Amino acid sequence: MSNKIETLKTSNQKSQWFSAIIDLSFCILLVLAIFLPIINRPWLLYDESIIPDGTYFPTPASFQEIFEILEKFGLNFNVLSSNSIYSSNYIRRTCPFSQVFWLVVNFIFQKKDPFLYHSLNLLLHLTNTGLVFFILNFCFTNCTGSNLLRRLLTIVLTSIWAIHPVTIEPVSLSTNLGANFSYMFFFAMLLDFLKNREKNNFISRIFIIPMLFMIPMLTNEYIVTLPFVLLIISFYFTYQNNALRKALLKSLQETTPYFIGFLVYLIYFLFFSNHQVSHQLVANQFLVLLERVFWLAPQIFFHFIKLLLYPRTLSIDQTLFVHLGKTIFDPYSIFCIIFFVCWLLIPLYLFLAKKRSPALFLLSWSFFFALLPYLHILMPSYTLSAERYLYASLALLVFSVGSILKNTKKFQSLTTITLLIILTLCFMRSHSRILDWKDNYSFINSTYRDSKDPLFKAIRAGMLGKVISIYEPGEKLKAEKYFIKTLKYLELAKNEALKNKSHYQNKLPAVIKSYGLDYDSLLLKIAFLETSTRCLELKQDYNIGLKILEPYIRAKDLTEPRILELYTHLLILEKKYDEAKELLLKANSIYPNLPFILTSLFELSSKYERDNVSAEKYLLTALKYYPYDTPTLLNTLNFYQEQNNPSLTAKYAYLYGLRTGSKEAYKLALSIDLNLDNLKDAKSLVGKLLRLDPNNPETLYFASKYYYKVKDFQRSLTLLKNAYSIIKNNNDSSLTAFDIAYSLITLNLSLGNKEEAISKAKEILNLAGNNLESLSKLSYLYQALGLTDYSNLCIKKLQKL
Repeated sequence: MSNKIETLKTSNQKSQWFSAIIDLSFCILLVLAIFLPIINRPWLLYDESIIPDGTYFPTPASFQEIFEILEKFGLNFNVLSSNSIYSSNYIRRTCPFSQVFWLVVNFIFQKKDPFLYHSLNLLLHLTNTGLVFFILNFCFTNCTGSNLLRRLLTIVLTSIWAIHPVTIEPVSLSTNLGANFSYMFFFAMLLDFLKNREKNNFISRIFIIPMLFMIPMLTNEYIVTLPFVLLIISFYFTYQNNALRKALLKSLQETTPYFIGFLVYLIYFLFFSNHQVSHQLVANQFLVLLERVFWLAPQIFFHFIKLLLYPRTLSIDQTLFVHLGKTIFDPYSIFCIIFFVCWLLIPLYLFLAKKRSPALFLLSWSFFFALLPYLHILMPSYTLSAERYLYASLALLVFSVGSILKNTKKFQSLTTITLLIILTLCFMRSHSRILDWKDNYSFINSTYRDSKDPLFKAIRAGMLGKVISIYEPGEKLKAEKYFIKTLKYLELAKNEALKNKSHYQNKLPAVIKSYGLDYDSLLLKIAFLETSTRCLELKQDYNIGLKILEPYIRAKDLTEPRILELYTHLLILEKKYDEAKELLLKANSIYPNLPFILTSLFELSSKYERDNVSAEKYLLTALKYYPYDTPTLLNTLNFYQEQNNPSLTAKYAYLYGLRTGSKEAYKLALSIDLNLDNLKDAKSLVGKLLRLDPNNPETLYFASKYYYKVKDFQRSLTLLKNAYSIIKNNNDSSLTAFDIAYSLITLNLSLGNKEEAISKAKEILNLAGNNLESLSKLSYLYQALGLTDYSNLCIKKLQKL
């Protein structure tokens, strides 16, 4: 009898798994129908260009090089997040595992094909879709109603999340790979918690869960509030059948491993990371904090709600569409505050005091905690809103809706029909939106088209001009038309800002001024955009830019750093070095250690003040915080080369080569190491160069010099022969070609191959050209070989020169 029961259970489980796979397949097909049309698109100029350009992440040439990069540069990978148009906030984030993640991805794909990166991002989204599906499937385990209706609800809710218009950005933007990787842990841990939360007091889980939690947290900190989300979910289950105190204790017990992980990360964040928030200083910082939490956050929260329920305006610049009140007691601001308070407190009161509407409590508080990292409550950010920030919170919203429907017996059919209509609307809007991502022009044009504000239209008109300049270099007039449009929109934006300034500037909340969103800052940004357009795009005289920016710079205590970078560059062209340095030093005191400010200070100190001590200090500070920064590494290399410091030149040439894959940097490092007899370092460089460029004569020449020094003469001879054969076939007559041929002859001579040496010596006279040193060396060589006639020819050439 027991065997029959076991067989029946096994059969039921197989049937349930088969049904689940079929249902999940429907969801996956729907996701593919949305995203496959743009999977083969080119890199986007916006954001994605950092991948092929290697702006943040190196591309290892071999698997071993991953570990070499981490050994030489360390895990001190800091990312500077900023956008001078969005706000004046600069966020330096420390993401050590993000570097590891991208090193592995770049090693596999070698930055070659955007299709591969887009496919990986889609694969991560499909994995997350599967996890959300099984979360909802678990939610409906004991659902009242027919099995068919339960399956349909699971499919529809999963699909609404997977193809909702706000998921287009996180899935389509390849730079979001690390975030989607982190969210995979978020959903996997949520699913595991739902199934095994009562086992979380096991010692093994108390150790394993915090370690797993640290992986996404050190990749990026987006899932920092996961323990609080799980606490809400646990309390939702336990409080329905227990007293408040017992429910709280049980919930804390069930979420203990996650909070241990949270505390470990908090210790790392506070004491070991280089995380830093820099912003404009306003007199009363405590007031800014209060306004940010209780005034700004509710308005951002309401914008996210609008974006979920009515995703009409979708844009990569979602921050520009966040509506904020113009005064503390602006009616819109008050409405958002009331909405925010009601969203949190009404469900909390009903659940705690009345034990009613538990699913409403779950919905409001789990959604809030998932969105909390993006609400500017915990700390400021550089952007007010982005569609990708709703990726996890939307899933929790869908899960909460599922929890509500699970126990609803009435109107289930009507609810299902309503959800099907919502799914259809989501599919239509997402399909329309995905077409905006097919190429650079349509992508930028979609924002330009949707913008009504003249400043926003100016920003994107300029971007369209830049896209045309890069991808259609022959269409200069077409690009110029967009730049002229930019100037027209900027003039409209300036007039509008001046009008609003007279009405509202003195009434604006302190947090708006701290974020650089007040009208004085807005006018400065307009001047910055006008200067950039005129001087950088239309190539007008730099004095025009100075005249535009100067009144605004002098009117403000401190200018936003990116704007200041441009202004000081113009001052340096005008040879106003002292004024430029004073502004840069002031900026560095309030926005400490920004890489481009340190670079400007370095260039000012080294090129114009000839103060090498200060220049080196700025370089080393930049390297401390941004060891992977390519411009800083190149500046360091050039600095030590100019200082005639061979050991440090070799070091930074090697590091620059390792960071960028530059063969020239590796050759420079190798030549210096060979001169300094640093054969250990030279060995590594020889291996790299032979892998990167095995048919380059110069590479073979330097490699032969290394093998000669380690007394592997036959290997040295073989490499020189290969190099000589290549230059001979290419009719190369450069000085390097002469050095290769000369080295081959002298090595043959030293190995006793005199006939071979004589044969080659007769071929290389023309390679010496009119170079005195080469002709002199060759004359002595001919004498040593007994080739008197050839030696006399060299002497005659020398006499003529």
